[in-house]
Amino acid sequence: MTSNVLVTLAVGEYLRWGNELTLPKIRDYAEKYGWDFVLIDHLERSANNYSDYVWEAVAWIYELLGKYDRLLSIPVDCIIKPDARDILSLSTGVFYGMDELPYDTSPLDWHYGKTIWEYAKTEWADEFSQITDTPKYLYNTGPMLVDRSHKELFRKPSAEPNYGMLEMALVNMRLHKYGMAHKDLRPEWFNASNMWFAGQPVPQMLHLMWQSGSKEEAVRMFLPMMGYE
Repeated sequence: MTSNVLVTLAVGEYLRWGNELTLPKIRDYAEKYGWDFVLIDHLERSANNYSDYVWEAVAWIYELLGKYDRLLSIPVDCIIKPDARDILSLSTGVFYGMDELPYDTSPLDWHYGKTIWEYAKTEWADEFSQITDTPKYLYNTGPMLVDRSHKELFRKPSAEPNYGMLEMALVNMRLHKYGMAHKDLRPEWFNASNMWFAGQPVPQMLHLMWQSGSKEEAVRMFLPMMGYE
């Protein structure tokens, strides 16, 4: 076992097409740079329930951060560039992710972010009742690089509500509460298909989001754009 782990969650249909399209590339990246690779291909709870799915994923990350120094989360709907560099070149002690709603560049969309924070404050008043301000970011909990110092971000909460993106709100709110350093890796390292704009470089890792059609169709469409024949 190494001190670093790359973890991917793929169940059901995602596992079927992932085995063909993305998982071999993710495994190759882990092997190339000496990461242990952990594929979570089954869940103890129902994979058909959004709440069960995301909260079990959070629990897996918490457990793995008790065993490894650094953890790279790469979703199965993420395409790694063929010649992607080793992300371990980034220093420790910083939460690295992909900010979906950066306030400085997307202030008109920030009403949605504020709504998420208000839900979080209500749902976990035991943790966040004393927080009066709101973060100016909302990091996706799919592609991210964390280390052992971030384990508490993924600790089991007092409630696990079935509401979209609340697991993201929990992690981000704790990031804000604890005053941890963080950095948005868009557009060079991480980027999302809906935020990859003309003129930006090909990212090291592309997360497929908010596209029409199925995830499988989106992955097939973007593979050539990421350098695959």
